[in-house]
Amino acid sequence: MSQFIFSCFSGSGKSRRFTGLYFIPLFFCWSFCLSLVSAQINQKGTPVTFSRNLPLPEATEVIQPDWNQVYEEDKTAPHETYRVAVALKTGFTLQNAGAWTELGNGDRIWRLRLKSEKAKEIAIAYDHFHLPPGARLFVFSLDRKNVLGAYTAANNSKEAEFLSGPLKGEECVIEYFEPASVKGLGRFDIPFIYHHYRGGAQSANQTDDTGFNGALTCELNVNCPQGANWQTQKRSVVRIYMAMKNAAFWCSGSIMANTSKDGTPYVLSAYHCQDGYIPNYNRWTFYFNYESADCSNPATEPALTSLQGCHFDAGRQGSDFLLVTLTNQIPSDYNPFYAGWNRDTSVLPSSTTMIHHPQGDIKKISLSNSAPIVLPNSTFWSNNVTTPAYTHIQTTLTQGTSEDGSSGSPLFDQNARIIAQLHGGINSTDGCTNNYVIYGRLAVSWDGDQASTRLKDWLDPANSGASTFDGSNGPIRASVSGHIKTYNGTPVPNAQVTLDSIYTATTDADGLFSFGGLTLNVSHNFSLTKNTSPSNGVDAVDLLQTRRYILHIQSFDNPYSLIAADVNLSGSVTTFDITLMQKVILGFIDHFPAPSWQFVPASYVFADPAKPFDLPSLTNFDISFTGNINNLDFIAVKTGDVNHTADPGQ
Repeated sequence: MSQFIFSCFSGSGKSRRFTGLYFIPLFFCWSFCLSLVSAQINQKGTPVTFSRNLPLPEATEVIQPDWNQVYEEDKTAPHETYRVAVALKTGFTLQNAGAWTELGNGDRIWRLRLKSEKAKEIAIAYDHFHLPPGARLFVFSLDRKNVLGAYTAANNSKEAEFLSGPLKGEECVIEYFEPASVKGLGRFDIPFIYHHYRGGAQSANQTDDTGFNGALTCELNVNCPQGANWQTQKRSVVRIYMAMKNAAFWCSGSIMANTSKDGTPYVLSAYHCQDGYIPNYNRWTFYFNYESADCSNPATEPALTSLQGCHFDAGRQGSDFLLVTLTNQIPSDYNPFYAGWNRDTSVLPSSTTMIHHPQGDIKKISLSNSAPIVLPNSTFWSNNVTTPAYTHIQTTLTQGTSEDGSSGSPLFDQNARIIAQLHGGINSTDGCTNNYVIYGRLAVSWDGDQASTRLKDWLDPANSGASTFDGSNGPIRASVSGHIKTYNGTPVPNAQVTLDSIYTATTDADGLFSFGGLTLNVSHNFSLTKNTSPSNGVDAVDLLQTRRYILHIQSFDNPYSLIAADVNLSGSVTTFDITLMQKVILGFIDHFPAPSWQFVPASYVFADPAKPFDLPSLTNFDISFTGNINNLDFIAVKTGDVNHTADPGQ
C-alpha cells in the first residue's frame, strides 16, 4: 500500500489535511502518462509561418551600443570575466511592436522580426511572461534552419521571466500563436536582448564563435575512447548560459548528490563566472546531454535539452565555488547523474579527469595522469582577486585542454568523485600544450562562516559528517494519475491540471490526467481549472431547487449540490445566490464569483454533508506521495448546476 496526504490550500494560509490509503497495482502507468518533459525549454512543433508559408515581416532594428567603448572595456577586462554578449535595451511589447495576423478561424499570430547588426547570436529576454493553454511561441532564423520552441504554458513561472536562445545570426523572427479560445490572455514584454559579439581565446586554431563548434580543435569529445570509463559521470555535467543584468557568459557545472539522497537539483560551478555582475538567476539556462554521439564533431548541433531558472545557495570567492539549486526538478528522461564528492584532505588522487563545455561547445573531456598539487601560496588572478594559500590545487593536463566556458567544470578523482571545480589556468600560445590548470578545492569550500558561504549545509543535510559520498542516479520517482468526473460519474475532458505551477496536463475524453517523475515524500501542488459558459447546466430547475432548499421545503441529497448552489462563495446558500443565477440565465452577467468548475478530492469524507463548506479551496491542493498513485481522482462541480445536468464536454 501507498499513502498520500491532501492539503487544500487557501489564500488565507489555512489548510486542511485528508489522508487515504490506496492499493497500488504492480505496473507503471504508461499509456497516458505525461512525463515531466514539459520542463524542457524547447518542445517540438512547427511555426505557423512555416506551415502556411507566410512571408516574413519587415525587420525591426535594435539600437546598438557604443561598440568602441565595449571593445575598449574588453581589452582591459580580466580573463576570468570573459563576456560573450552584452544586453541591448528594446522595450518591445505585443502592443507597440510587431504585427498581428488573423488566421481566419479566430486564431491569430503575432510576429516580430528583430535585427541586431553583426550579432553572432541573439538571446531574447522576456518579462511578464505568461502563455495560456494552447498558445505557442517560436523563435527561428530567417533561413528556417534553426528553430527554438515551441514554448508553451509549461514554460510559465512564478517569476514571469523567461529567456530564449541564443540563436545563431544577426536576425530572427519571434512568432506567438494564440488560439481563439484564449485570445488576449497571453502576455510578454521584451525588455532587452543579448547580442553575442565575440568568441573565445584568440589563436590560430580558434574560430571567433562560442557555443556549438566554438572549442579548440585539440579538445576531446566526451565519447572518444578517453571517455569510455566516464560515461556515468558525464551525465552530471551541464552547460550553463549565465544571464546577467548587462552581459552573458558560458560556464560549466555539475549536478551534485547530497547525503539525504532526495534528488535536490544542486549544481556546482565557479564563483568567478558571476563575480562583478548582477546575476539574473531566473534566466540562467542549464543544458543536459549536450554532446556528440561519438568521437567526431557532428555536422549539426545536438538536440537542446534544458531547464531554466535557479536560485543562489552558497558561494565564496576564496575557493571560487558557486552552488545553486535549479528551480525545477530534473526530469527522469534527462537521465541525470548526481555526482559524488570527496572532501578528504589526507590523500591526493593519483590522477584526475575534467569534463566540461569549453566555449559553450559540446561536452569534452580532459585528463591528467599525475597527482595534483596543493598550491601553498596565494594566487593573484587577472580580475584583481587574490585567493588564499591552500585553497586551490593545480594539475597538468596530459590530454585535452581548458578554455573559457570550462570554468566551473568538475574535477574527478580516480574514484569518480568530485574534488574541485575549475577556476583558471595557464595555457600555451596555441592553447593546446603545457596546460597548467587550477581548481578551487571542495574540501576548503565545505566549511565557512555561514550556510551561504559553505557546502556542508547543502551537500550533507543529514549531518552525517561523511568525507566521501558516492554519486547516484537520483531518487525513485512517482507516477501519478487520476480521473476527473462529475458527481453522477460523467468524465470531464479538457480540464487543466497544473503541477507545481509549472507542468500542465489536460484531461482526455475519459477525464484522465497523469504525470510522471514526481519526487517522493515532498509536497506537490495540484491546481485544477476548467472554464465553460457560466450558464452551462444552469436553468429554471436549478433556481427552483435552490429556492426550495432555502425555504426548507426540500434539502439536497448530496454535498456537491450545495457547493454548486453557493455561487458567490459565501459559505452558505442564500437568496443572493438565486439572484446571481437569474442574472446568468438572462445574460445580464457573464460569470459567477465562484470559478466555473470546482473540484473535490474523491476520497474526501465531509464531516457534515449538510455543511460542506469547510474546504478552504476547491481548485488548489497540496499532495504528498510515498509511492505511485493511479487513482488521484476528483469530483468536478459546475457552479450553479445543482442538479448536475451540465455538459462537461463544453
